Amino acid sequence: MADDDKDHRDHRDEVYAHLYHNPVERFWQLPEPTRQWLENLRPDDIKELNDAVKFYHATAVGGKFVKWLAYVIVAIFVGSAALGHAIQDLWSWMFKAGHT
Repeated sequence: MADDDKDHRDHRDEVYAHLYHNPVERFWQLPEPTRQWLENLRPDDIKELNDAVKFYHATAVGGKFVKWLAYVIVAIFVGSAALGHAIQDLWSWMFKAGHT
């Protein structure tokens, strides 16, 4: 199998999508190892692949949630520290101003 028979076009491209209207033609354009892998898939394998994709999406969403949760915790900590300092400065300004 020569390397020059590989299709290096962007498969999301509109022109590419219309080249092979027949799914059988598209299947035969795949590389041989890919075709063999697809032919050897069992229903259990397909279910496991679908489950793996769902797990990946769930973990990606969970990761984004944890990232934003960390941002919020840091922002609350920094904001409360700044607010506490401002209240302390205001308190000292109010009571020191009256004694001078």
